[in-house]
Amino acid sequence: LNYTPVNKRVVGMTLDYGAMNTWSEIGVSSAKLATK
Repeated sequence: LNYTPVNKRVVGMTLDYGAMNTWSEIGVSSAKLATK
């Protein structure tokens, strides 16, 4: 993979999106636990 600045930005955005997705899933599961 050729790491030009554009590629780095795309990879960074992809990683950030994956992290946000993971955190929102954690938030949803902890919210479900809290309502039990």
